[in-house]
Amino acid sequence: MQCGLVFICLFLDLFFKDPLHFPHPVQAIGWIISFLEKIILRFKLNYWLAGLISVLGLSLGIAWGVDCLINIKSLGWIFALYLGYAGLAWGSLLREGQKVLTALLQNDLPLARKQLGFLVSRDTTNLNQTEIVKGLIETLAENFNDGFVAPFFYLFLGGPAWLWLYKTISTFDSMWGYKHTYYHQLGWGGAKLDDLLAFLPARITAFIFYLSGRVLGQKIELKKVAKQAREMASPNAGWPMAAMALVLGIELGGESTYFGQKVKKPKLGRVDVLPTIKDVERCLGLLYLSWGIIVNISAMFWGLVFLM
Repeated sequence: MQCGLVFICLFLDLFFKDPLHFPHPVQAIGWIISFLEKIILRFKLNYWLAGLISVLGLSLGIAWGVDCLINIKSLGWIFALYLGYAGLAWGSLLREGQKVLTALLQNDLPLARKQLGFLVSRDTTNLNQTEIVKGLIETLAENFNDGFVAPFFYLFLGGPAWLWLYKTISTFDSMWGYKHTYYHQLGWGGAKLDDLLAFLPARITAFIFYLSGRVLGQKIELKKVAKQAREMASPNAGWPMAAMALVLGIELGGESTYFGQKVKKPKLGRVDVLPTIKDVERCLGLLYLSWGIIVNISAMFWGLVFLM
């Protein structure tokens, strides 16, 4: 993909976000995944095998379809621009995170719980202010990787086709990647592929947070980030969260409720220093700075390529 289109996509995502009342490609992917799930359940197919075939078939099929669209003569650049922009979620993450922050600043905890519920899979019904703040910072850090860094990584390397290969697998993991009922088997293939594709981006995100911390005068140890990240059940989610917690000097992780079951996660960052609303504002500032660092590093890379 031409570098000019990559950077146009970046700024379209930042300033225009995902239109609230316009169908998004991920919605279409979600409908297809839901349809596949109904077929698998109705015909009582083998969950492991059917899940793996579904994720491989749909992700490769969508990547092929995207590649065909962007190679249409004269019109391909329009599809490339839209699909590159639509695959990034930094602007939308900011918008949704700001909604939770605004509700917290207005001391409207019921609204803050509701808005946070759109961003996380945990039960937000009875969260207190500290728990809402903690959940918001965790999801901002994790989704900066899942919704922006990882898609941008694949957009940068292979264009929209690679981006939508990743996005399709990520959507499978979001919809099927649970450990309860039949999802434990059905979502196994998607979860493993998502872990594989997010492996490098998650560590890049943690390093970008480290660089942002250095710019702000907060020096953390990368060894400590790695040590805390490896304590998490997920091979990738702990990296951005641990780095964010250590840069902000706060505690993340701990006990949460998912689908009626309490889950105790390792504590990350500076244990017993509970986050406040002010830390949400600091987190958002750190994310803005991290976005800027990624843009600058990408621009320098392309500059070096053109000079060679």
